[in-house]
Amino acid sequence: MKRRTAIPSAIALALIVAFGVFVGPRFVDAQGVDGDAANAAAIEALATAVAANDDAVKSFATAISAHDVAVQAFATAVSANAESPAPQPTVEPTVEPTSTPVLPGPEPTPTVEPEPTPVAVNSCALPIQNDADGRFTLPVTLNGEWVGGCVYPFDLKDTIGGSAASGDRYYRTTSFKIVASPGSWVATLESDIDTFMLLWEYDRDANGLIVEGSFNLVDTNDDFASNNSNSRIEWTPNLSKSYALDFTTYAPETLGEFTVTIEAGSANTQNSSAIQDLMPADVSGDMRFEQRQE
Repeated sequence: MKRRTAIPSAIALALIVAFGVFVGPRFVDAQGVDGDAANAAAIEALATAVAANDDAVKSFATAISAHDVAVQAFATAVSANAESPAPQPTVEPTVEPTSTPVLPGPEPTPTVEPEPTPVAVNSCALPIQNDADGRFTLPVTLNGEWVGGCVYPFDLKDTIGGSAASGDRYYRTTSFKIVASPGSWVATLESDIDTFMLLWEYDRDANGLIVEGSFNLVDTNDDFASNNSNSRIEWTPNLSKSYALDFTTYAPETLGEFTVTIEAGSANTQNSSAIQDLMPADVSGDMRFEQRQE
């Protein structure tokens, strides 16, 4: 900032004195008065004015200096603010999810958890109602029907004999183990349909499993009388054996209802005791059928 420089008071005063010496005589001659006294008074007045001006100049210089200090402080503050800008809030970057590239090729086969294999139970079996101790006593009556899902695994044409036709025959079965048998047993199969019945004998080991190759066909029956198309088998059970009775029809692919009665063959056999011999996966007849096919 540029400022005018004040004229020092001593120099101003010298100029005033010189002015008075030079101008004074001419002023006196023109007016015809005493110029020395007038000049002296003018000079004194002018000196007083110069002194007052000098004081004013000093005061103005002081004010200018204070103003310069304030301007310098303001300039410093502005410079500091320009060098240190106000911090901006940090913006979190948006993270885009990374997509998994799909490779060309066949779609993967979903993994399937294997389900536990259920224990096979012969759906073609007819259960016998046991007592609280797991046994049953004679006589026993079973009611059932032939259904399309129970097909005898081999053709019974040759087993039945006579004029029996070839083809699938539906069947039901029941099995049991004799506990006490002082005499003979009789099984009778009755229906409005011409029936056929088979009696099998087999062994079980100490673990209750069927002994492979132990199945033996004990007896079969078509009609137990010339005027009766029902079937009946009488036999004397062996306490060391288990037995299976298969109930089917003389003609192939025949559906219908039937009744089975298992009772004593003699007076001393009535109320004989036995236990149901149906066990999962081994009384379905598959083993005896395989044995026969061999």
